[in-house]
Amino acid sequence: MIVVETTGTSRSDFMSGLDDECGRRVEYINYVPSADEAQRGKGAVELRAIDDAIDQLLVGMGDETLFKLTGRLIVSNLSRLLIPLPPQTLVARGTLDRTWFDTRLLGARVSLWKDSLCRASALCNDRAGVYVEKALAAQIARDLVLGRIDLVRFPQQPAFSGQSGSTGTTYRGPHILTSLRHTIYLPLESALSRISSRKQI
Repeated sequence: MIVVETTGTSRSDFMSGLDDECGRRVEYINYVPSADEAQRGKGAVELRAIDDAIDQLLVGMGDETLFKLTGRLIVSNLSRLLIPLPPQTLVARGTLDRTWFDTRLLGARVSLWKDSLCRASALCNDRAGVYVEKALAAQIARDLVLGRIDLVRFPQQPAFSGQSGSTGTTYRGPHILTSLRHTIYLPLESALSRISSRKQI
């Protein structure tokens, strides 16, 4: 597990909250954003921090699958979502028109992060309303149109709990409708996604 911290929290402060066994499984990087990145907002910093972590820890590991998960959130079904991915394949959730992607959890091979996803940092500008979810959508749309990547869906919907660092929204986690989502909503979403890729307006 790689923890990439962008708030300035020291490694010792972070690691002090972990037991020895857990601590041995964690690589910790404290990324200091540039003035330009900080000015353009959280998304610009986040993607550059991932890019920096790849340069520090994952050189020569382009074929490994890397998942990004927002640190303050818990995903109760995470073990079912962390699937190995083929080359040039992204697993993510987004709107049907693909103008917004959920950046709380997404995965791709390290090489795809480096060559495509992290480059969306340059597009992020919170003051102009180009948040990371939109910037990534633009990068993904470009690569999809050019045939450079494939987009696949998670085996099931991520069950988030915790609090959003951006909006303060509290995610409640799985509830009684979870099984219905898996058996009804996901097949419906798949069908709608296929239609939207062919529908002309």
